Amino acid sequence: KHYIAGNQNLLNQTNQFILPECLKTLPIVILSILKTKAFKSKIQYSDLRVSSLFKLSQYNLTKLSVYLYPVLYCIHSLDEEDFIPNEQTGLIRVGKSLSLTVNNLEFGGAYLIYNGEKMMIWVHSDVNPLLLQDLFGSHIENIQDLSNDTVSSLPILDTHISVQVRNMVEYLTKHFNNTKKQNIE
Repeated sequence: KHYIAGNQNLLNQTNQFILPECLKTLPIVILSILKTKAFKSKIQYSDLRVSSLFKLSQYNLTKLSVYLYPVLYCIHSLDEEDFIPNEQTGLIRVGKSLSLTVNNLEFGGAYLIYNGEKMMIWVHSDVNPLLLQDLFGSHIENIQDLSNDTVSSLPILDTHISVQVRNMVEYLTKHFNNTKKQNIE
């Protein structure tokens, strides 16, 4: 009542309930939690349910947010400065993450998806072969040439996109897991 009493103009303009800013994302968070393995009814192994419950109760807010709502980075259209250290400060400019919807996936694109425990590189079947060569080496000519070993190790190449993606992996691993190494699937 104190909130509405102080804002009589808002009360006269609308009949809708006004939520504070901190509660506007609450429905999304609740739906995300309900979709985890901890609360799904079709989970056959109780170990998966217990593991998910443990994660929900033990993760800090930063890691919990990425566990519930994974981040998606568009590899094929990174800006030139994204994930490249600044020469004076040594800090990197973090690229813009996309919301994880099918509308954000482009034909012929390459994406990095991270949910706090698994990091995946998703490559469209019609991706540009030059992008594959810049990321995984000159011996890769199409998506069929990729193997799990090639993707999981991310070879160290002198191409700009390779440096960006390796820095992206390092940033996400340090920021969310406080570890040095992260496997990529």
